[in-house]
Amino acid sequence: MRNFKKGPGTLVIVRLVITIMFVSLLASNAMAFKFQHIVSFGDSLTDHNGLIRYVPTVPEAWTNGDVWVEYLARDFQISPENLENYAIGGAMTRNHKSDQIQAMIPNLGFIGQVNTYLASNPEFEPSKTLFTVLIGGNNFFKWFQEEYILLSTVDEINKSVEEMISKAINDIEEGIKSLVDKNAMHILVVNLPDLGNTPYLNHYPNFNNQFSQFVDSFNQSLFETVNELDSGYTETEFYTFDVFTYMNELIESGLFPDTTGTYMILNDVLDPTTENYGEPEKYLFWDSVHPMTKAHELIAKDLGSHLEKDNTYTYEDVQAAIDNALKQWDIKNDKKIGLEEAIHALKVSSKMPQ
Repeated sequence: MRNFKKGPGTLVIVRLVITIMFVSLLASNAMAFKFQHIVSFGDSLTDHNGLIRYVPTVPEAWTNGDVWVEYLARDFQISPENLENYAIGGAMTRNHKSDQIQAMIPNLGFIGQVNTYLASNPEFEPSKTLFTVLIGGNNFFKWFQEEYILLSTVDEINKSVEEMISKAINDIEEGIKSLVDKNAMHILVVNLPDLGNTPYLNHYPNFNNQFSQFVDSFNQSLFETVNELDSGYTETEFYTFDVFTYMNELIESGLFPDTTGTYMILNDVLDPTTENYGEPEKYLFWDSVHPMTKAHELIAKDLGSHLEKDNTYTYEDVQAAIDNALKQWDIKNDKKIGLEEAIHALKVSSKMPQ
């Protein structure tokens, strides 16, 4: 083996050889993940240690473990420090469900989360960063608890819910456009689960079917909006996931013996206490609205399988990268990097005369 003196080109050669060895290894494994960073926005379905920073009395997470985006990051081999979770429990598309919290901390809604993130002048690689959005459930619950009870006719209810949905969709569109304007290239939008099938709405049996229909209308409008954004922003890739259907399939699957009760013992206003019924594997729902961490894990795996093709470099992609690198250094055109190529790389990188 011939030794080389340390010079300006030596490190480049080492990096080149390591890169080609690494890419060859990837080729042997057929594919490699390209998303290396996730930035998430949303409410308590995504929040883990978010709202608790502002309100110490709330749960760390509204489930008995990790949330779906954490499982997704793990499946994609994304390190914890490269998962930025801006989701806040109780967040609506623009404000917070709690008027008291909204008065104290006005920027916890989806729009506020996005603005807070962008105001930090974030540095990210657009091609390797996935942004996720799951929001809107609290818009429904606040409307149900504060407006629905004041309405007396079907026409009034339909008009009111349509206005609420329209405002929520406009907020989501505004937030997504703000991300795209800052070069977001990959955005995942998850629709709402069937809130009418939650234990909370089971307490209102005369309304839960109608509530499911309202949520379905929201989801249709949401995906129509995402399709329009996808057509208008050709350099941004949009992904959608239908958690509404997936959660209903979980209910029908029999995987969870109890899909109407809750793991946590609830108080008179249907909020979780600090006590539980035990046997966590039995329940689909942690409290009156939120699923158990096992359901989060299953959602992430199904979602991840849909994203896998878009999140991975195929064998052909990797081979193209190898061929491109060899074009730069393979003097003999034998698809090998040997001593002559190393010397050539040294000359080129150190600007030595050839």
